[in-house]
Amino acid sequence: MIEVFRTNVDCPKQAEALLARIHNLPGIARANFDLQDCDRILRIQTESSTVQWSAIVEIVRATGFFAEILPG
Repeated sequence: MIEVFRTNVDCPKQAEALLARIHNLPGIARANFDLQDCDRILRIQTESSTVQWSAIVEIVRATGFFAEILPG
């Protein structure tokens, strides 16, 4: 399963730090940012459908950034 988030992360170092935290969550297969996109996309691929998307949003928000799931 893949989920895409809109964020306001704009610095590669900040993105790397967030990805390190996100990759520590159970069930996360891959995660990456596209900081060139106007929505500064965070794309997450999971190994199963049991990942709590709210946990991803909270990790991003806890570091002072915004994140929301983009509608499909």
